Amino acid sequence: MKLYLIQHGEAKSEAEDPKRSLTLKGEEEVKRVTDFLRNQMRPEYDSTILTHVAKDEELEEEEMEKDEKYDKAVDLVIQTGQASISMIQRKLRVGYNRAARMIEIMEKEGIVGPSDGVRARDVYGRRE
Repeated sequence: MKLYLIQHGEAKSEAEDPKRSLTLKGEEEVKRVTDFLRNQMRPEYDSTILTHVAKDEELEEEEMEKDEKYDKAVDLVIQTGQASISMIQRKLRVGYNRAARMIEIMEKEGIVGPSDGVRARDVYGRRE
């Protein structure tokens, strides 16, 4: 039986007999089944997945070219001590997607913290 972890808290099995396949929902159920399977036999991990993930991350980084107003956005965020997409939109007169992309790059570079949802992100400062 092969078990595929699809995303956080969700898994799907692939059995030779399709009637024996199952879909797992919820972290507890996935953990219970994976612990059971680990106790039955040693797991065989598919290491090719890691190379696919690494390639995807490289492509994502290449696609995230810095905007021509990116340095101004970083300066603005550091000066004000606030990092929000709407502030960058207003102050730099850019669209939502462009401002969001700049914030994402700042997060990857460690300038701002992750999104909390409602409030502005924490500002850590410029990494040299």
